[in-house]
Amino acid sequence: ITYKELYEQPKCFQGIIDTLNDIFLVLDDVFSKENNIEEVIFTGCGTSLYIGQSAAHAFYTLTKIPARAIPCSELFFYSDTYLKSQRNVLVVPITRKSYTSEVRMAIDRARTYSNVKSLSITCDPDSNKYNDYMILSPESAEDSVIMTKSFTGMVFMSMISAYYVSGKKEKITEMKNYYRQS
Repeated sequence: ITYKELYEQPKCFQGIIDTLNDIFLVLDDVFSKENNIEEVIFTGCGTSLYIGQSAAHAFYTLTKIPARAIPCSELFFYSDTYLKSQRNVLVVPITRKSYTSEVRMAIDRARTYSNVKSLSITCDPDSNKYNDYMILSPESAEDSVIMTKSFTGMVFMSMISAYYVSGKKEKITEMKNYYRQS
């Protein structure tokens, strides 16, 4: 299974590229003046948290909107520490499967705060059932125990998000063109 999924990486990237307009529409809604996002918290478990750490660094570097990564369990158990404020916070769970209990618990808790919205970066269309917004890697669902194409797909979507929100759409075009050349 793992080898098969590794070789499906090009299909994963193409699926994301084919849905860029949908991703842009979601990001326009999330980062609208109405939502006035003042801080972004990326969250996940295990490998997804590592994606979140990279995503938080890239997002802050490009947008200058404060961003950090916090494990789902910490967000769940210490939610007041991170979410009880006057700031409008976007919580971004990164998850390949929507039924991960720690992710669901953290997001369910986060969404009880009136100043919090959630945007899932995911490979699972069911993530829309427990998030305010979702961007989906449509060809990244996998059965491997370890992350394969989902990892790189969600990293790709994280970078697309950071470039888009920062107004650097030309960088997305560069990534897209680079992929098509290789």
